[in-house]
Amino acid sequence: MKIVQAEVIVTSPDRNFVTLKITTDEGHTGLGDATLNGRELAVVRSAVTHTGGITPMKKLLDFAAQYQIKSGIHGPTDISPVGMAAAMHLGLAIHNFGIQEYMKHGAATDRVFEQSFRFNNGLLHPGEKPGIGVELNVDEAGKYPYQTAYLPFNRLSDGTVHDW
Repeated sequence: MKIVQAEVIVTSPDRNFVTLKITTDEGHTGLGDATLNGRELAVVRSAVTHTGGITPMKKLLDFAAQYQIKSGIHGPTDISPVGMAAAMHLGLAIHNFGIQEYMKHGAATDRVFEQSFRFNNGLLHPGEKPGIGVELNVDEAGKYPYQTAYLPFNRLSDGTVHDW
C-alpha cells in the first residue's frame, strides 16, 4: 500500500483546525490532527513542503512525529475531534497515557468533524465505527475559511513579551 495523496485542510468552524487527510492507492483514507494553535499556517507551509505528490510513509510519520507526539492530552476544544479521538484510543491501549479533561466542541465543529465517540457518565466511549470514529465532512469544512488568531501573551516585569 502506498500513499498517493496528502491533503492539508484548514477550517475554522469554532476555531482553527489543521487536518491532514491521506489517501492510499487502495482507496483507504486516514486523518491526522496537525493543529498548532496560533501557528496554523506555519504547519500548513511545512506540510506542503514535506508531503507534496506521492509520499513515502516514513516521511509522513517523521512529519507527524515532529508536530504531534504526546504522552497525554488535556482535551480542550483547541484539539480537533480527530486529535481527541486518537488520544482516546491511545488511552485505551496504553496504560500510562491520560486525558486530563474533556470539553465538548461547538455545533459547527461537530458538523465538520462527524464523530461516533461520545461522553457519558464521566467517560469517553469510542463508539462502534471503524478507525478512530471521526469523518471529515470536506464540504462543510469549506464553509469555514481560516481566521487569523493569536495566542495570548504576557509582558514580563522588564517589558519583554512572554508567549506560550
